[in-house]
Amino acid sequence: SFEDYLGADMQFYLRALLQGPDGEDDGYEVIGGIVKWQVPCNWKFGAENFAGDHYHGYSHISVERLSVGLSGKTSRHNFAGVKVKQQPTFLADPARGHTIRASVFAALAPYDDQEAASAEVNDYYRQCHEKRQQRLGDKSRLLIRGGVIFPNTHFNSAGRTTIGLWLPLSAARTEVWRWLFVPRNAPNAVKETLREYYLRYAGPAGMVEQDDMENWTAAQRGAESLVSRRYPFNYQLAMGLERRARPDEWLGKDVTITEDVTEHNQRAFYAHWARLVADEA
Repeated sequence: SFEDYLGADMQFYLRALLQGPDGEDDGYEVIGGIVKWQVPCNWKFGAENFAGDHYHGYSHISVERLSVGLSGKTSRHNFAGVKVKQQPTFLADPARGHTIRASVFAALAPYDDQEAASAEVNDYYRQCHEKRQQRLGDKSRLLIRGGVIFPNTHFNSAGRTTIGLWLPLSAARTEVWRWLFVPRNAPNAVKETLREYYLRYAGPAGMVEQDDMENWTAAQRGAESLVSRRYPFNYQLAMGLERRARPDEWLGKDVTITEDVTEHNQRAFYAHWARLVADEA
């Protein structure tokens, strides 16, 4: 069954992904149908990026400088931050290949006003922030950034929720399918604001997505070179620092966790893929 394929931990994170900004279950709806485009690279480059690539932020410095996010601040992500220390956290289900990128805030915090948003949009997210804390309590400190349901379903969150597929057309060409979500019960002004944000952020015309596609296509060209084929890729960053969740962390019983900059999620993703290719799973 789908539930068994996900496992209990990924069920928890998928449910959290689809909670509205106020923490209500099934809180989103799709806008605009499916966005589709093709990228001249292997499908695993995109999957790896969404699985756990935390150190590629340098690719987006030019977008960061434009402050394209609805917050009007340096980060491109909208309605994601509060003024409390957060810990980048990477979780993987080694037995199933699923991965999660998340942040865990040190404490509950008041809403941080988003200067670039209209008063109506800002008030909506302020109310959602308070309702989410009331509804979820301590678990509202968890903010899902993205991840992969193995093998090729990817998602992004942190205030703008998207779900997509990497569909291999060949070893060196991938078709991307992407669904864009807005809060189901939000005012039209919020939905329209998010729609405009998606246009400049995500998809084939999105400024951030174009940065990523440049990386993936360059990686594909490099991987096809004669010299590159002589050497394996290195995924040793933070190897051996994985741990299981403590009982008080409510982060899952099957997942392994690393923090800060790491390639833990990529290793879990590729290890499960290799087992399947070798028919060992």
